[in-house]
Amino acid sequence: MGKRVILAVAGSGKTYHICHQLDPEKKNLILAFTHANIYNITAEITKRFGRIPEKTSIRTFHSFVYQFLLKPYEFTVFNAYKVEHIDTQGVSLKQPPQRPKKTKRGLWKDPNYQPVSDIHHFITSNHQYYCNLMTDLLMRVDRKKKVFLEKIFAKINEFYDAVYIDEFQDFREKDFEIIFKLIEYVDNILLVGDYYQHSVSGKNNTGKPFKVGHDIISYGNFINMLSQQGVTVDTETLKKSRRCSKNICEFIQNKLKIPIFSSELHDGKIIPVKDGDVKNILDDDKIIKLTYENSGIYSFVCKNWSYSKGDTYNSTCVILTENSKDIFQETWVDSLSGVTRNRLYVALTRSCGDVYLMTPQQLQSALSLG
Repeated sequence: MGKRVILAVAGSGKTYHICHQLDPEKKNLILAFTHANIYNITAEITKRFGRIPEKTSIRTFHSFVYQFLLKPYEFTVFNAYKVEHIDTQGVSLKQPPQRPKKTKRGLWKDPNYQPVSDIHHFITSNHQYYCNLMTDLLMRVDRKKKVFLEKIFAKINEFYDAVYIDEFQDFREKDFEIIFKLIEYVDNILLVGDYYQHSVSGKNNTGKPFKVGHDIISYGNFINMLSQQGVTVDTETLKKSRRCSKNICEFIQNKLKIPIFSSELHDGKIIPVKDGDVKNILDDDKIIKLTYENSGIYSFVCKNWSYSKGDTYNSTCVILTENSKDIFQETWVDSLSGVTRNRLYVALTRSCGDVYLMTPQQLQSALSLG
C-alpha cells in the first residue's frame, strides 16, 4: 500500500472505500476524528464481514494519541518537563484555561492558566490531560527529546500492517502535525478525505495544513505539500459522487469551481424556488432545509450548512446567504470566502435527489406572513 492520500469528493464513498480496502487477515488500525465517523466505519465493516475482524482496531484519533503515544511514555514526557511522575487519570474534554489577554479594563488573567513551559498547562487539577492539548504536548516533548516520536512510530510498524485515516480534512494544527509524523515513519498508511470540506466546522477552522495565517492553501499547493512528504496523491479513485446527480455536480463545478463528478446513480436537479412555492417547501418536512447558521430559531425542519456534513437526504432546500443568493443567475460572480464556499459545497451535496435554492428574501417574506 505504501503512503497514499486519496482526495475524494462529497458522497463518493470515502468510508466505504477504506472498509473495503482492508485485509481482514492483516493487523489494521483505522483512525477517525469523530465518534460519528467511528460509528459509520464500524457499521460498514460489520456489514462486510459480519463482525470486526480480530486483528482490526478502530479508534478515534485522540484515543489513539492517549493510549498509544502518551500514556505508555509518560516517564519521558514528565522527564522532559523536569517533574516527578504524576498519577494521571485519563482525558478531560474541558476547554483549557485561556492565556492572559488585554481588555478595556486591563490585563485579564485566568487564575488556572499555566504557561506552556509548565506540564500543568496540559493537565487539569484532577490530573487529566486536556484532550485538545495532547498533540501539542507531544510535539513539544519531541523537540526537547529528539527522535521521541520517531521511535514511537517505528513501533507502530511492529503493531500494525496498515494504518487508515478517514476524513483527514478534519485534522488541524498539532493534530495534523502528528498525522504528518505518522506519514513520515509508518510504512503503509492511507488517508482519505475531501479537501473542499475543510474549515466547515465552527470549532476547527484555523491553521495548518489548510491555512497559513489568514490565507487558505490552494488545492494545487495542498497536493504539492503532500507530494513533498513522499506521499502518492490519488485524485481519480473517488472523484465521482455516488450521492449527487450529474446536474448538481455540474452546477457545483460551474459555480464553485470544485472538481466533483457524478456516478449518475440519481437524477436530482438544482431548482430555484418560485415565490409561490416558498411556503409549501418550508412546510414539507420531507425536504430538509439547510441554512448557513441559527437553524434552531426556525419552526421548520432545518440544519446549519456545516452541521449537515456527513448526512444524506432525499431532497434539500438550501437557504442562501446574501452573497450567494444569485448563484443560479448566469451573471453571478463567486465572491464567497473560502469557509463560506466550503460550507455551501457541503450543503449542496447532501441530497441524492433535488436541491431547491431559496433566497434569504424569500425566507424573510414567508416568515413575516406567519
